[in-house]
Amino acid sequence: MEINHDKAEVLKDIEYNSHTTICLEILNKWKKESKNKELQEFILSFLETVFYTNTLQRDRLIFNKIIEEYRSDKNRAIIRARESEAKVEKLEEQIEKLKKLINL
Repeated sequence: MEINHDKAEVLKDIEYNSHTTICLEILNKWKKESKNKELQEFILSFLETVFYTNTLQRDRLIFNKIIEEYRSDKNRAIIRARESEAKVEKLEEQIEKLKKLINL
């Protein structure tokens, strides 16, 4: 099953990941050069924010996958129902023909 993602959603994720990478690289450089406690605290807070955002992105992906599966299941059920209705109509026509033959 293929999941279609909104192009804007994918672009936003790419942009976010790019900005996050830049920030993490700069913070890592600063961390090596400084023993500033506030900087250390900021880095930890930023990392927690990145982890939280990644969790939200993963949850959205899973949600979209579940919705796509439900949609696919629903469409398969509709197709099966239509095919069944067509078979029932055909069988009812055959029954009517047989009834007419019997009542000759």
